[in-house]
Amino acid sequence: MGYRRDTIAALSSPPGAGARGIVRLSGPAAASIAFSLCQGPLPPQEAGDRAAFPVRVRLPGFAAPVACVLYLMRAPRSYTREDVAELHVPGSPALLDAVLEASWRAGARPAGPGEFTLRAFWNGRIGLSQAEAVNRVIRARDEASRRAAVRDLGGRLEREASRLSADLVRALALVEARLDFADQDLPPVPPEAVLGLLRTAGEALARILAEGGPPAGESRPLALLAGRANAGKSSLFNAIAGKELSLVTEHPGTTRDVVAVEARLGAVGALLADAAGIGADPGPVGRKARAAFERWLSGADLAILVLDGSVPPGPPEEEALRLCEGKPLLLVLNKADLPCRWSEEELRSLAPGALHVSARSGEGVEALRREAGAILAWGRAPRAGEAFGAGARQRRAMDAARDGIERAILALARGEEEIAALELREAVEALGFLAGRGLAESVLETVFAEFCVGK
Repeated sequence: MGYRRDTIAALSSPPGAGARGIVRLSGPAAASIAFSLCQGPLPPQEAGDRAAFPVRVRLPGFAAPVACVLYLMRAPRSYTREDVAELHVPGSPALLDAVLEASWRAGARPAGPGEFTLRAFWNGRIGLSQAEAVNRVIRARDEASRRAAVRDLGGRLEREASRLSADLVRALALVEARLDFADQDLPPVPPEAVLGLLRTAGEALARILAEGGPPAGESRPLALLAGRANAGKSSLFNAIAGKELSLVTEHPGTTRDVVAVEARLGAVGALLADAAGIGADPGPVGRKARAAFERWLSGADLAILVLDGSVPPGPPEEEALRLCEGKPLLLVLNKADLPCRWSEEELRSLAPGALHVSARSGEGVEALRREAGAILAWGRAPRAGEAFGAGARQRRAMDAARDGIERAILALARGEEEIAALELREAVEALGFLAGRGLAESVLETVFAEFCVGK
């Protein structure tokens, strides 16, 4: 999907009838093609000017000229940083089709999906994350998703990535200086300055990722299963979903990634998610699984706290209750088919009104569906995720950068400076992907193929 310096045209208003429709042209011949459709003399426009003219366009198949407003935005003061012309006409589908056909006959070609935004990207008007935010604004199905996407339009994510990248480049320079001048009397690596830069960058990336929340644009209410490791969350997830989706074993900590599925909870269509259990693994993988759980919990409309009735309660239950504080909460005492190890006092203090269910036998699962649906229908909380609406591609890039930083810190601790430098270069490259630097054309094609034509 290379940048072609020709002129494109497409319908830029919503399809169907309306009070007004817009045909947009962008490229070196945008103004001349628009002028060729208009009747009467038009005032000359200097480069860099913006102007609007009431004009009439003569179209094949229409007996009389059609009243129109022509908007001109000369390069570089336009969305694409090319000459842009917009013809605003009455929103008749037949009329708009005629304007498009006339534009194409005059020398423009039909625009591809997202090609106006792609040109804005190629010409440095916006970064790739901002381009993707344009698509998320268009497709947002709730107010929270729209607000998150609008924030990304301002380029905040790319500014954060640029700042972090600068910190990593400084750290990399310090490490590589030691490698390039190993025969000279330089201070030993790792100096605290390097580790400080890396820790700060890693913490910033973890914060940004934690602000991301569930998939951008998701409008269905989200119910997330929470609880200690091996409480039977995955078995209960499969029982509610009615199919085997989440891996189940007798070993704690089997679930690491978030698994989500569309589910019917009572009368409500929802997104049901299963995530890592609390206290499963204190290592690096466990920390990443925990971060994913907390990210999804921040955007959940309902936390289903699964308690293991077959073991006495302890710190994991207290931590789970603390994490779920402020969320609509449904308490579930699982493993009702086994002897209950909770005292009456513990049930009253930690799990008042909990539903008793058994994922193995199915006891109470239908009641759980109904109760969860009722809470979602009547007590749905506003969706979190005000900071970033980062999509899957951005999250993968930030995950890769954070992993590179963690591996670089470990390599420096072992005295493996060359490995640390390699990991830092890969982290910087991953952050560059956020703005589209170094991405193959196939990746860009995938990104912009999701756009609608005319945007």
